[in-house]
Amino acid sequence: MRKFLIIIAFILICSYFFASDLYDPIKRTIEITGNFGEYRSISKNLAVPEHFNLGIGISTGGITGVNVYSPGKGYVESISVNDSLYGHTVTIVLPNQKNVITNEMGIKVMFAHIESAGSSESSDTRKLDKIFDMLLSGSPTRYKKMIFNPNEIEVFDGQIVAQSGDSGNVPPYLHIEIMDNDESVYINPDIYYDFGDPETSIIVDKIKIGSSVYDLNPGERPNLEIKSGQNIDLHAAVKLRYNISPKKIQLFLENNLTYEIDFEVIDEEDSFDPGEVYYDSTNSDYWFALNSNDLCSVITVNDWDNVDTGFSHEAKVIVTDNWGRTASRSFILDYK
Repeated sequence: MRKFLIIIAFILICSYFFASDLYDPIKRTIEITGNFGEYRSISKNLAVPEHFNLGIGISTGGITGVNVYSPGKGYVESISVNDSLYGHTVTIVLPNQKNVITNEMGIKVMFAHIESAGSSESSDTRKLDKIFDMLLSGSPTRYKKMIFNPNEIEVFDGQIVAQSGDSGNVPPYLHIEIMDNDESVYINPDIYYDFGDPETSIIVDKIKIGSSVYDLNPGERPNLEIKSGQNIDLHAAVKLRYNISPKKIQLFLENNLTYEIDFEVIDEEDSFDPGEVYYDSTNSDYWFALNSNDLCSVITVNDWDNVDTGFSHEAKVIVTDNWGRTASRSFILDYK
């Protein structure tokens, strides 16, 4: 019995130290308002081209000044003010947090659209607060960035490191991005943060082939005519209070996974190429290309070259949200 208890204690200790969940970013019920990988159009007010959303948006209840907490033990790498895309930001390095994509140690977490950085909780965070105010003084609209030496400003999990805001010409909310050490890969924050388990419903209602749009109704299996080379686009979303994009979209032909879009990571070089995945989309209404010829880090399976277009195929799409819920629709691709 004693040996058994020792083993259980060891497992619990290991799970504590190696858990991937980061400390909650804010102390309120987490509500996602924008998902990783979503389409973002060209800004009307800012010189920012269309791009993937490289992080996750968190509601702050429509107010500014909500405390933002350090995700773990690490140090502040940089702060910036008046970035054309992110507004004001603070970036924290977590050297002891494993990168789940590469299995190397170390990730970076950036909080954007903040109102201010720092707090009165420690000498380091008070220093951060003073430097942030200094950057904003003098030229309150000019872009500035301060980079710190490693461990110059240390932070601990659960320590206040910023206050949420609406900087960058956006409504009040908190934007969170997670990057590798080289900032060459963006990682879905859902992998690290526990965003709860809200009620969701998945919308999978239309498919577009060429210029023709077809309804996809549950329990039906429509016959969709297609010519070789025509585009196939799927209309899908995850319904919360706001529509957000799915986590994963899969297309099966004859039970073989033929095409997959998976918003787990986005290479930095792909960040301004959402047209590789989205077709005729807006910031809240998404059409996903299901047979793109482009190469992209979120297109994780593309086996169209091996599809025989000389006959009809039983087809099925499966759409998955961040919480593992799925919705599927079946149809026949009738090649003409």
